Amino acid sequence: MSWEFEYHHVHDLLHSIHRDNKLFHLLKGTEDEAKSIMADILVSHTLRGGNGFIRGGYTCVCAGELPMSQISQYLADPNALDQDYRAIGVIFDKHWFFTQGGRPVIYQPENEFDLLHDDMKHLHMLYDPHAEYDFSWIREWRVKADTLKLDLTNALAVFPNRSWKREVLAMARDRAGDPETINAWETLALTDIGISVLEGD
Repeated sequence: MSWEFEYHHVHDLLHSIHRDNKLFHLLKGTEDEAKSIMADILVSHTLRGGNGFIRGGYTCVCAGELPMSQISQYLADPNALDQDYRAIGVIFDKHWFFTQGGRPVIYQPENEFDLLHDDMKHLHMLYDPHAEYDFSWIREWRVKADTLKLDLTNALAVFPNRSWKREVLAMARDRAGDPETINAWETLALTDIGISVLEGD
């Protein structure tokens, strides 16, 4: 085996392990809030933007690039990372998000915000290791938009377990005028693939 072959083989293997080309959009809030928001997403096929923790008040639709293996570890104990995401949301293709204008955030000190071009300031995310302010583990992406219409050919609705999945799908069907709006979704209960989460059954 040549050195070049071995190098490229290992490089490709590492690339496939660490980059699965998927982004996730998980929801926050109380259990009832998260279920209601998810039902609205299922009906509208649309993600809504927010401006929490975004300097400048820009409204963005946000997603994370954390690999599924690390997502499962986080969802098993979200308090360990001082976050309040719930195990419910949407996973979609990173390349598609890029075509919608989505870009990785820029982790940088607060005093570098004004160095960014105005068209890129919504991508600023504070990174200050001296103050232990480090959310770079989430590998956040943003698109500056109030809403983002999903392409269901590359989107997957994710629920913590079958109980939540049944409840939210029923809620969505009650809100939808056309049941095919809901039937168009591919869905997944995380417990069906062996991922344990803290959400109730």
